[in-house]
Amino acid sequence: MSLEGPQATNGVADEPLSAEQAANFEVYKSKCAENGLLERPVDFGSEDVCDGINDDVVLLRFFRARKYNVDEAYKMFSAVCLTREKHRHCVFYDNIDIESFDETRRIYPHWTGHRDKRGQPLYYFDMEAVTSKTIAAHTKSSESISLPDIEFPKSSSPESLRSFTAFDYAIRFIMPLCSLVPTRPNPSTPISRAIYIIDIATVSLSQVWGARSWIKTTADLLANTYPEILDRVFILNAPSFFPTIWSWIKGFLDPVTASKLQLVPRSETLSTLQTYIPLSSIPTKYGGELAFELGMRPVLDQELSEILGGRSEVPLGPLKWIYGEGEGKRVAVAVGRVGGAKRWERLAEVKMGGEKEGKIVQEGSCRSEVTDVVLSGQMLESQA
Repeated sequence: MSLEGPQATNGVADEPLSAEQAANFEVYKSKCAENGLLERPVDFGSEDVCDGINDDVVLLRFFRARKYNVDEAYKMFSAVCLTREKHRHCVFYDNIDIESFDETRRIYPHWTGHRDKRGQPLYYFDMEAVTSKTIAAHTKSSESISLPDIEFPKSSSPESLRSFTAFDYAIRFIMPLCSLVPTRPNPSTPISRAIYIIDIATVSLSQVWGARSWIKTTADLLANTYPEILDRVFILNAPSFFPTIWSWIKGFLDPVTASKLQLVPRSETLSTLQTYIPLSSIPTKYGGELAFELGMRPVLDQELSEILGGRSEVPLGPLKWIYGEGEGKRVAVAVGRVGGAKRWERLAEVKMGGEKEGKIVQEGSCRSEVTDVVLSGQMLESQA
């Protein structure tokens, strides 16, 4: 059942942009360009791919989040760009210790390495991982993070920066990787959302109260920094008193995020999940075939494994894409720090499809593999 009414069932696909909305999107995009928001971000490596930061797909997410209002979308996106620059998010992402990164990954929904039937990344989480004890441990370890060779503003919080890395991992590596699968539905449309399975069997009133800061931080990140990255969230194994908790939790959520949550009756768990997710990608504890448990590293499905050179897993820590040598080539690299030393590990090189790939769209800007596909085909209403 939907937690917020029938609109929750519409999370599977976006309504296409009308001709008027598409025209307004171009106005909004031009305004971003005129104010320098589409240029290569400060602290970005010269070879870093900008997907997930300021490409067309990102702009469209903010545009939808603000109901296609040009000024409101620009205001929202520019605020995020300023925050990224001020607190040096990209530098922190490249330099976080991989063990610190993994500790943060474990207290947020984490990627299984698999995808749903539309090719979107599948995330899993059990609320038993979020307790006052684990949150306190994360806060304490954040206080000990030190990067003496890098200057950050005094107002920058290591704990907050760690939270950003968990979501940047999705938009900078996972979604671009999933977009590379040629056999998925609508392969010309980049992947920009994810599907979540959240198990709340062990949740209690005291646990929710103890985790209220985590809930508020997560809700704020999803609403204001990473809008429209949720496609659908399945809430499983809800206790009988969950409606009481929900009435309090939804106070932290914006209406759009709340509308993506779907409470699944225990007796309908497998049938509901199978509607959207292949049986091979559903965790075994819910009747599927994927041997995935809380805290595990991603176990890549076959198509993603092939893209990354036959790897069954990816390394711990932050990953990202850089431009390879030659037009239309990209390289997946593992970054972060190991024992204080900077890591730079090449994982695989891929060749992008399409004659426009690798094109430099603007002097001083990011090269973009995102073209007008986000405004065409499935995304733009037919004018016939």
